[in-house]
Amino acid sequence: MCSIAQAEEPRPDVFLIQVNAPSLPEWDSLLDDAWQKSGGSLLASPGRSANQTALLFGTPPLQQGVVSDLDWRRKSAQSETFAHALNQAGYQTQFYGAWAQGGVAPFDPKSRGFDHAVYFEAATKDTLADQWGLSGTLPDFILEKRKSNKPVFTFLTEGRYLSQKAIISQLQSWLSDSKSPALVMILETGEMKGGGYHYPAKWHCYSTYKVDHPLKIETVWEINQFLRKVLGLKMEAKPEFTFFHQANWPAEESTEKHRHRGSLVLGKGLALVDGLRLFPAADSSPDLSKEMDIEQHQQEHAELLTAHAQWWQTARRALNDSRAFDVGEKDDVPVKLTAQDWRPSRIISLDGKSPSSVPLIYQADLLAMLEGLKTKPEYKETFPAYSGSWSVNITRAGRYKITASLLPADLKDPKQRSLMPLEGGTAHIKLGSNSSQLNLLKGATAVSVQIDADVGVTDLECWFTGQLSLARELGAFFVEIKRVGDKKFDLKAKPKE
Repeated sequence: MCSIAQAEEPRPDVFLIQVNAPSLPEWDSLLDDAWQKSGGSLLASPGRSANQTALLFGTPPLQQGVVSDLDWRRKSAQSETFAHALNQAGYQTQFYGAWAQGGVAPFDPKSRGFDHAVYFEAATKDTLADQWGLSGTLPDFILEKRKSNKPVFTFLTEGRYLSQKAIISQLQSWLSDSKSPALVMILETGEMKGGGYHYPAKWHCYSTYKVDHPLKIETVWEINQFLRKVLGLKMEAKPEFTFFHQANWPAEESTEKHRHRGSLVLGKGLALVDGLRLFPAADSSPDLSKEMDIEQHQQEHAELLTAHAQWWQTARRALNDSRAFDVGEKDDVPVKLTAQDWRPSRIISLDGKSPSSVPLIYQADLLAMLEGLKTKPEYKETFPAYSGSWSVNITRAGRYKITASLLPADLKDPKQRSLMPLEGGTAHIKLGSNSSQLNLLKGATAVSVQIDADVGVTDLECWFTGQLSLARELGAFFVEIKRVGDKKFDLKAKPKE
């Protein structure tokens, strides 16, 4: 068994590969009989984002705040990933392929512990995803060559710009050049349909040295723990109970509403479904044909409910994480925010109420709403105040330029561009305790202001009046913020002694 703690032994290059359905003959031809091979079945989480999160963090994905592939609002910004652990252990870490965590710090690969990354968004283009990713294709990526004498950890995820064929080709090139021992771990998730708690999947492990397998792999997140054990890294003790959740609930519904709805707790030969139904379970699979009478198993029911309640406390913290976006690390580098990440509005009207801040997930909904405001007077009359805020972490004090608009500036479609112009009215931009207000020119497509800001986490909100009737507020759905220089007025500055 190869251990990082044993410095005299060469440390292996590690390849963690996430694919839909591997072509095993091709892998077997690449990884010949000189390799030790093993594998088995496991339970995957519902969705690409969920499984990638489970691999990175080694926990059930909802515990890291991931709700669905199309909901980019909730992602943990606090926990460290497997890449962080290997980076700290002296590995060079890199990511290639479909990244399902978000493109803005602290959600990008760099923030997740990767030294080098070539990545693109995993979500489909009908969503208001972060404006990031590749503009072209990635047919011939080249794995970053080892720097110094560091071993390498590479995470590759199949996607529309990175085919399985390209992964095999580049991995083959790497292995032919490298003389180090290697470990290749493949997660095959297959097709996920329906609203299940978990899905059958397969794992495959190939290594050029003797690897003990004392840990039984039953879930995606246990792959993380398996690799930690093989490499001599700190592991988490295997919990007594296993938790799954369908997640994927509508954006406008509260997390507490789905605390039990869609949940599955496995442990002690039992399965608790939705907090209400009890079944026998063997090998992590509930037998749904044999429902048990809870009245006759009150103690067992209470024990599983208690375990779920303790786990939910961790999930709730992740789901309610303020997720401050880092801004200002470099000058003139914008951080792009969208209405997908709206937090509750900070606007308080005279009647004590605030606008609705339900995050807007689908681009089609946004376009239909803007078209209605331009073409239907009654729609404009009845549309309620609608805005939201973002939590931003100002990393350096200075002057910040903030640009707000209803649609992104790089739209190409003429019909969509026709929805960009603003009506007359007023633009309001508020960053912490500092704010700016200016009149809008009818037909303008965006508004920009510069505001001073101090270091720390604060709220940002941008909204327009004049777009709805009765001076109701309409939030800017797309905002860019970047540091452009030192503060113009620094009232806290003291003269040098």
